[in-house]
Amino acid sequence: MKQGEKGVVPFERPAAYWARKARKAYTPSRMTDAALMMRKALEQTGDGHVALELAAIYRSMHCISAAERYLMKAAAASGISPDLCFETGMCALERQEEALAENALDACIRMAPGSALAHEAQDVLENYPWSYQKPEKRTARSLAMSHFARTRLQKGDVKGARERAEAAWQRGKTGEAAILHGMLQKTPQEAERYVLHAVEKMPGQTQPLLLLAQVYMQQGKRQMAADCMARCARMSDTLNQVESFCLMAWQMGFAEEALALAEEKLKPHPCSTDLLLLKCQSLMRLGRQDKAARVLQTVLDIDPEDVCGLWYAKHPQSNAPYVSRMMFLPILGMMTSAVRAGQKRGPLNRLLHTFAFALREEEAAEEVYAVLIPLWRKLSTREKKKLDERDPGAMTEIYLYLLLRLGQKEKLQQALSILPGRRQAQRRLARFLYLTQED
Repeated sequence: MKQGEKGVVPFERPAAYWARKARKAYTPSRMTDAALMMRKALEQTGDGHVALELAAIYRSMHCISAAERYLMKAAAASGISPDLCFETGMCALERQEEALAENALDACIRMAPGSALAHEAQDVLENYPWSYQKPEKRTARSLAMSHFARTRLQKGDVKGARERAEAAWQRGKTGEAAILHGMLQKTPQEAERYVLHAVEKMPGQTQPLLLLAQVYMQQGKRQMAADCMARCARMSDTLNQVESFCLMAWQMGFAEEALALAEEKLKPHPCSTDLLLLKCQSLMRLGRQDKAARVLQTVLDIDPEDVCGLWYAKHPQSNAPYVSRMMFLPILGMMTSAVRAGQKRGPLNRLLHTFAFALREEEAAEEVYAVLIPLWRKLSTREKKKLDERDPGAMTEIYLYLLLRLGQKEKLQQALSILPGRRQAQRRLARFLYLTQED
């Protein structure tokens, strides 16, 4: 009998039913349905694994704030897991929090060595275009003084921050020092030359361009500010960059530009509640209240618990500045950083996973760890660097050493028989055995 028939009493479906339906609907055309059905399952069980699945669905929809909220629920219900670390890392990359992302992905590898999830995390770590650049020579002191200046500024000590920013600029004309020194100048005319230097020194970053646009606007150079904003819009890829652009655009009266960027970013991610809220706020600033209301309703249809969406629904006339929605990410970052505190992120972590994954059918990951870690501690800095850079020769030598120590003599002889430079490889094996003879 069907629920719509006369005399039939409706009954509540179990959580397993909704979870199963959600997994079936987890396709590009039905992501919203999948999220709502998985929400239904979570409401009935409160299970941490269901919360993790829901977070993954929302992240795939580019609803980063919603994903982070459900990751917090998963952590509260079931604690830290490899899946939670992986999802946290992926959300952090969308926020351009690269250090936090690297920590979380490394934690995922250490918690599930040799697994498919750890392999995916390692693939991200090795192939993501990280923005880190090696500091220029003789700029270490400048970078340290820039850090002290930011700390002072966060505490409200403008005078102390200005003194340290001046010292940072004098000790090395870095982009970071130029931004800080420019921000703390008394007039926009004085700030302009420092900000221009920051734009030159930091070509792939949007922060200097936004600051330069603000400096031009304060001087009454609206067209030059508009040109900077247009250039910045083309460079804005991550959610944080888009949010920062919209905030500055609203402040300077470029709401149309903010709306255009939000709509452009929505094309590949039409269900992103974060981007939809940026579009909603841009429409409100342009006086298009009816369209803004429809966009806001779409946000609440996708994520009925969206805090900002609920606030704007209760205060439809509010035109308050957009508030950052990353309140949960720092907490998640602290949780993932605490995973096995003695096992720090870095080259060893990824090397261990590489060989644990390669030998997963023959040996347990713990066996690979027990053999490889003592050797790593005895290697020189140059040898470690070659392994971190995945030098083929260095990786082959480690593989041969693992085969030898794990007792796989047939595989070792077969590998040596077809290896160019066999004698050199045998000498390296002898050296590795000598280094670890005390272990």
